[in-house]
Amino acid sequence: MDLNDTAARLGVPVEDVERVHRLAGDLPSAPLPAKADAPALLDRLAVRPDDAAEIMAGWPDPGSPLWPPELRWLLDRSIALVRADLGGYGWLSPGPALPRERGPAWRHLYVYAYLALVGVVTGYHREHGIAEAVSWVTLADLGRNLAIDRRMHREGWPVMQSWLTLHARGGIYELGRLQHHRGGGAIDLHIPDSGPMTPEAVAASLDEARAFFPRHFPDE
Repeated sequence: MDLNDTAARLGVPVEDVERVHRLAGDLPSAPLPAKADAPALLDRLAVRPDDAAEIMAGWPDPGSPLWPPELRWLLDRSIALVRADLGGYGWLSPGPALPRERGPAWRHLYVYAYLALVGVVTGYHREHGIAEAVSWVTLADLGRNLAIDRRMHREGWPVMQSWLTLHARGGIYELGRLQHHRGGGAIDLHIPDSGPMTPEAVAASLDEARAFFPRHFPDE
């Protein structure tokens, strides 16, 4: 493939395409869920109806005119890039920020990548003995971030697309009121946009984390 041509067609710097090509290489990707199953999955991930409608409208159906070859390549390789770092907890960009005004496929490309990785990361959770309830409340940060991006007039997503790779790799867990982010020698705390904070809720979340991480990540 011609990386310069791909970058020009995507409307992004060639350095960004070269990075995806270098990190993803020929590594395995992951399939999207069946389109018929997508509405229920989006609902489980707390995606609002207006965002879910856009995601379904841009779905990468075979032969869809919304998906030129360079966009399909980027989707496949961004999934592979994130999947290759399963279990990682560092900041990771899945790919370049795209010109989202081109339509729902461009606007939600990294949402489709996230959906493809749900099965991968929930498998990782199961291997670590993590309860399904924790998995789903953690992964439902997708819907929250899409809603925030919409409130921000579509200006928040370039940061959020990288933030959500933490969830898709098993790097962050929502335990009660706080999100707990695995790290090299400490747990970082994040405050999701999910209502009021009380001292009792914070204390309960910290207590849960003190039991959670030694149980599920004893080597850390």
